[in-house]
Formats: sequence, C-alpha cells, structure tokens
Amino acid sequence: MRDIVIDQKGCQLTYDRQLLILHHPSFNRPVTLPFSQIQSITLVSSVVLNSTLLTKLADCRIAVVILPSGALGQACFIQGRWQAGVTRRQKQYETLSDDSQKQYWARQLIRLKIHRQVQLLQRINLLQSNDGLATAVHEAIAQLNATKFRLKQNDSDNLASLRGIEGATSAVFFRQYQAFFEPTLGFNNRNRRPPLDPVNTILSLGYTLLQGIYEEAVYAVGFDPYLGVLHEVAYGRASLACDFVELQRGEIEYWVWQLFHQQILTMTDFSVNPSAQRPCELLKSGRNRFYQAFSKIKPILRKTAFRHVWLWQKRLTKDAPLPSVELMMLGDFDDREN
Repeated sequence: MRDIVIDQKGCQLTYDRQLLILHHPSFNRPVTLPFSQIQSITLVSSVVLNSTLLTKLADCRIAVVILPSGALGQACFIQGRWQAGVTRRQKQYETLSDDSQKQYWARQLIRLKIHRQVQLLQRINLLQSNDGLATAVHEAIAQLNATKFRLKQNDSDNLASLRGIEGATSAVFFRQYQAFFEPTLGFNNRNRRPPLDPVNTILSLGYTLLQGIYEEAVYAVGFDPYLGVLHEVAYGRASLACDFVELQRGEIEYWVWQLFHQQILTMTDFSVNPSAQRPCELLKSGRNRFYQAFSKIKPILRKTAFRHVWLWQKRLTKDAPLPSVELMMLGDFDDREN
C-alpha cells in the first residue's frame, strides 16, 4: 500500500474504473495507480478533481489529506465510510458522560504524555552528549517526573485542573526541547497559527499529518472523533483524535529534531521573516525531502495509531472494572520506578 503525495500545481485527478489517473502538462502521458495499492493521498498544491472521485476514494476507504497551499488556512481530512459498529460509539458516549471516568482517562493520558516527554529528553540528551545542557535536562526531567508521580497519587483533580497541569508540563518540556536546536534556527518558543521559525513550521506540519492518521484510525474503529477526553468539545475539532495524537507527539518531536540535526532540512529550505511576524513557509525543495522522510515513519505511526484506538476500544467494552495504569489503553506503559 502506498501513501501518495501530490505537490505539482495544476495537476488534475480523474479515475477510470479501479484506476486513479494523474494528468499534468509536464507529463508525457498520464500516470495511473490502482486504487487497491493506495492507502492515502496528500494534496499539498492546488489540484483539480471532482466530487465523483471523492466518493470513489471514500468507497475504497482511501484517506485524503488536503493541506493549505498558502501560509494560512486549515488542513482538511476526508476519511472513508464510518465504521458501522454503533455500539462502540454508544459506549464512548456513556463513558465520557461520566465525569469521574472522563477525569480518569484524562489523567492517564497526561501521565502517558509526560512519560514520553521524559523518554524523549533522555534520548536526545544521550545522543547529543552536551555537558552544558546536562544539568538543565535533569532538572526538567525531575520536574516532569514529580508531576507524573503527583498525578499517580492524587485523583481529585477536575478536568480544568488537569488541562492546566498538561499545559504547565508542556511548557517545561518545550523549554528544554528547544535547547537541543541550533540558535540560528530561531526556535525560541512554541508558536503556531502561524509558525514563525523553521522548527515550529515542521512541528506543526508533523502534528497535522499525525492528526490525519488518528482521525483515520478513530473513524475505522468506529468512535466519534469529535467527543474527546482531555480536549474540550469545540465546533469542527476532532477532539478524540487530538487526544490520541498526544500519545505519539514524542515520535514527531524526535523525528523533527533528527531532520535538523542531520541537516536533512536547513534554513535555506524556508522563507523566514520573523521581524514582520509573517509565517515561516517550507519551500518546495524542502517539501520534497520532508515528505520523503515522512513516508519512512508513517507506516509505524499508522500501525501504532490503530493499536492505540483498538486497545482503548477493548478497555471500554470490557465488563470488568477500569484497568490499572499498568494495563490501560496503551498496554505498554510501565512506571514502576515511581
């Protein structure tokens, strides 16, 4: 199965029976791809297609990710048909209408996220071997571990408090994470809408693509992607998919660090004008390398995303009491050191 990225402005997409057909004036002849070999299509530049093709893609359960062609705009995700298992959504609604259970799952999600943040800081610090950063890294890890331990001991926090804790720990993490990048990249804080430096641009793009993967998984398993745990309900936001994204943010963050550390992407791949508060854009030369690199990690991200959603489905539909942290949705979280 292939993930297709179309970054050729003016490309036209049609189909004939079970074939996707790509037309462009620069092609000697149209390019054809069997639908059976396509897993997803990502549209980066402005292309031409019609509604009948979109319905065909939905019938073939091919996910479509449409990224804004300019500096601003929202990504759009088009998924295949919704899984018919309505009982799973009923269980989701029942569970998340209970404040105590919703707080339980939100607390575990934050603990898992902190656990992954600690692992990521340790991993990059070990690879960089920068003695000047060692003390700061250990201090950040100690803060994160202390918060994780507090969440384990205290189950009285309401959702508002839990969201505040999640925001505070993310601030601790990013203060240390940004220190792993060269100062010339201008990555001094986490900013978005729009991102103002190369690292924030790639983080945002990586998170967006990961969001699309989780929306696909949530739809496929049969949950309602708009009713989440940690993320509040907001019009048009797939809050449950946003929740699941938290579980693999660390994979994106490590991969982004690798892209710049190995100079797969450099400043020359971006248009940067922070003084004017204009968005930092990834240029086409950089986009080619970005999507080539992403295609290598996407199969693992997707496999893990489906595993996360399926495991949560099993937890919700079990008649037994809610599992302990060691047996929760991921099935691989072990915090016995605490």
